[in-house]
Amino acid sequence: MAIDDVYVIGWGMTSFGRHTDSGVALGAQALREAIESAELERSDIDALYVGHVHGGMVAGERVGALAGLAGIPTLNIENACASGSSAVIEAAYAISSGRYDCVAVCGFDGRSTWGPTRTTAPALATPPCSTSGSSVTPAVWPTRPP
Repeated sequence: MAIDDVYVIGWGMTSFGRHTDSGVALGAQALREAIESAELERSDIDALYVGHVHGGMVAGERVGALAGLAGIPTLNIENACASGSSAVIEAAYAISSGRYDCVAVCGFDGRSTWGPTRTTAPALATPPCSTSGSSVTPAVWPTRPP
């Protein structure tokens, strides 16, 4: 199968802005919406690809569990500003290679629940995706004061 034969068949999204829920909870909400939009059963999904920044250990597995996908192969991808798109690319390659028939992909960043004193790990705070040397740029906007 060629990469041209891979399709997005469902979509889910949370609003951009300040949230009280964790990034994992928001990711699970969007993932549930995508599964519903695609009119799939949970059993139709072979694997889960999760791109996240600052999600922590096994964030993808936590998202999957909240979305009803516990126990399936899950790949966590942390690639700074490109985490979500990297997850989509890897999922598309997994389908085009014949490894899986149907996968779910989720990307999230849960920065808006962090307090004002929390900082990022230095390895995740390198240019060109940083602001003031401490935050991934897209994650800064929901945390800025109104």
